Amino acid sequence: MTCIASIITGDFFLSCQQVVLSPKQLNMTSLQVEILEKEIAELKAALQEAKTKNVYLTGIVEEQKR
Repeated sequence: MTCIASIITGDFFLSCQQVVLSPKQLNMTSLQVEILEKEIAELKAALQEAKTKNVYLTGIVEEQKR
């Protein structure tokens, strides 16, 4: 079920509607979720690698300043 809450002219409205997916749509959605989760994991690993490299290079720069 999808619900949308909004405030219009000071009044609170909640609108809900049920979303029905066919088996094919559900399989596609599951596949998309798997793909996105894999991409997120890869991006997190790349970010961690970049952070580690940044710390290393910052240390070199600080050492050269002395």
